Amino acid sequence: MEYIKIKTNMRGFQRWMKEHPRKRTDGFFAFGGKELTHEQVKKMVDYAVLKGYETDADIPANEIIEILGIKQ
Repeated sequence: MEYIKIKTNMRGFQRWMKEHPRKRTDGFFAFGGKELTHEQVKKMVDYAVLKGYETDADIPANEIIEILGIKQ
């Protein structure tokens, strides 16, 4: 059986966040085994849209590390 991965459309998610500004997105995304905060999600989604990435899977891990200021 072949599995199909579900990916999040960045422009669609950004639009949803703008339409529902009072909704929190804490835990909607995780990176490196840790759930992202609302502020981190917003920063990541805005960056992805600005760079032209279509889905969350398109964002290279090294860019996520830089965007979120994760120390290794």
